[in-house]
Amino acid sequence: MSDSVVEELLAKIKDLEEEVRRLRSELISEKVHVPVEWRLAPQEETIYRLLASRDFVSNELFKFALYPDINKEIQDAEGLIKGRIYWLRRKLKPYGMRIINTRHIGWSLKRTPAE
Repeated sequence: MSDSVVEELLAKIKDLEEEVRRLRSELISEKVHVPVEWRLAPQEETIYRLLASRDFVSNELFKFALYPDINKEIQDAEGLIKGRIYWLRRKLKPYGMRIINTRHIGWSLKRTPAE
């Protein structure tokens, strides 16, 4: 390959990587308020922001948001996501929120009446 073709391809890769970063930042709404007292880990905060800003979130969307490096294969991403959701459920329960899984549709956030 000629140097000019390689340079073109490298520029295209850089543009695509920037586009992925831009899309990812649009995906995770910074407008969703996450109280500090909840003490959420960064990935838990990402999951909460995704759930709070849409009706349902698929496993694929969680994978893209939590593991944006598309060149790296994550063996058990679904298991890792379920583990994060498990801990997030425990942290949100005292604040009247539940994370519900609807089979074949995705995950959703529900507010429960105060106890």
